[in-house]
Amino acid sequence: MAVEVEATSQLDEFLGVLKRRVWAIVLPATLISAIGISIAIVIPKKYVSSTRVMLRDVESDGGGGSGEGTSEGRVAEHTIRSPARVRAVLKELAWDDYLVLVAQDESLYVDRTLGNLEVETPPMDRYAGQQLVRAEFAHVEATRARDFLENLMARWRTEVLERRHNQTRQAHDDLKESRVQTEDVLKSIGRQISELRQLHGIPPALQDGDRVKQRLAPQFTALEVEKEQLLEFEEAYVNALILRDRLVSARDRMEDEVPFTTKVQADDTAKRVQAVDTGIAQLESTLAARGWLPAHRKYRLAQSEIGRLRRERDALVAAQTAAFIEQIMVPNDVKVRASAQVEDAGEQLVVLHQRLTTQDDKVAAMNIEVQELQDAYVQLGELGAEQARKHAILQATETQLESVRQELAQLDGPMGNPFEVQDSPNLPTSPTEPNPWLIGAFSVLAGLAVGLAAAIAGEYSKSTFRTAGDLARVMAVPVLATVNVIVTRKQARRATAKRLAVGGITTGFVVILAYITWAFAFRQDLLSPEVRDSIEAFRGTFK
Repeated sequence: MAVEVEATSQLDEFLGVLKRRVWAIVLPATLISAIGISIAIVIPKKYVSSTRVMLRDVESDGGGGSGEGTSEGRVAEHTIRSPARVRAVLKELAWDDYLVLVAQDESLYVDRTLGNLEVETPPMDRYAGQQLVRAEFAHVEATRARDFLENLMARWRTEVLERRHNQTRQAHDDLKESRVQTEDVLKSIGRQISELRQLHGIPPALQDGDRVKQRLAPQFTALEVEKEQLLEFEEAYVNALILRDRLVSARDRMEDEVPFTTKVQADDTAKRVQAVDTGIAQLESTLAARGWLPAHRKYRLAQSEIGRLRRERDALVAAQTAAFIEQIMVPNDVKVRASAQVEDAGEQLVVLHQRLTTQDDKVAAMNIEVQELQDAYVQLGELGAEQARKHAILQATETQLESVRQELAQLDGPMGNPFEVQDSPNLPTSPTEPNPWLIGAFSVLAGLAVGLAAAIAGEYSKSTFRTAGDLARVMAVPVLATVNVIVTRKQARRATAKRLAVGGITTGFVVILAYITWAFAFRQDLLSPEVRDSIEAFRGTFK
């Protein structure tokens, strides 16, 4: 009677997979473990030398820290690991394996050296006034590890101190040069002030405590006097102009002629006409001889008299020959005298106008001179302000220069060194990295992991039924029996030969690798130069 096949558990199936594919696990685990252990033995062991340096702020004379020490400490990680500094240290140490390198290999060597160098600046309180710097360097030779780190840190400290000295000396030289330039500027300003005073006759300034008070030049007082004189001339001219206008107005209201009553005989008319003509001729000859201009007062008087005589003559000619009483028009003597007064007032006005013009020109010229003086005073004020500013700058420069001198003296003393070496670079007695036991254990675990992964992948990557349990889980009807794979003798022999070959090759590889590793560690003379060179090249990648 057929019996149903019972399904197995997943643990049983997993153990069955491990049993069936034990060689798929053992071979990778053996190879990787052997390689890892060999590498752990062959890989160069590095000695680590370490040091600790504390940078403190240098106290200034004012009582506060300058902050330069902590600033240098915060950037120490970058400055110490500078490729240029590392290259300089390597050249100074003159290691044989470095001196024979070409430029490209030299850069790779420097990069590997930087990879073995660690610099750490742990965070500290910003007001602590100090900064700790820790440095470590790993090398396959203990003396090289110590010598490199010692030389590197010494060079860094020296460069920091020299840089501070150079910066302070440069600041000292700059301040001295600035002082000389400021003194030259002050001398130039003094010369300009003296030249301005001499050119414009400005008296020297008065010192009023910390202030400088400029005294006024005498031209300002003289200008005020001349302005008062000009006002007096203007007032006199205006009064004279008003008087003349009044005289002209009074004269213009007068009649040019007034009536005159006379008794004329007929036989006397001819004689009278002849006498008038004689008077006219005499006046005209006098005008021609004197050469008076029409604007002359006597010229106008003579013309007025000639006009009167001509009117008188015309009246006489028109008169009857018989005797009669006749009323004629004669010039107004009052108006003539008023005209003379107007002429005198006009002449006086001309004289006053000339005086006024002369005084106005004088005041204008003095105004120009005073304006130039005002410009000179403005320039003196600007130069004085610039002089005071330069004196303040010179005083501040002297103060800074004295402070820098004291700082230089302090830098040359013991208090000027901000470095405190807490731990000097030590000579390591035993290698600290890498850990061969950790590498061996990791290689064994890695080999087992790879073997298990290969076994599981090989087992579950095929889409077939591996056990009766697989069939029972997917079929509706019960599984009554299973038939194993039928293997012929030929197939069995071939599989056995394959396993023996793989096992032999693996065993041979492990034996050869173990021998090379042992020989390199204890008897390198048993290895050929090619093998030793290959191993050294491999080791060089980890140095």
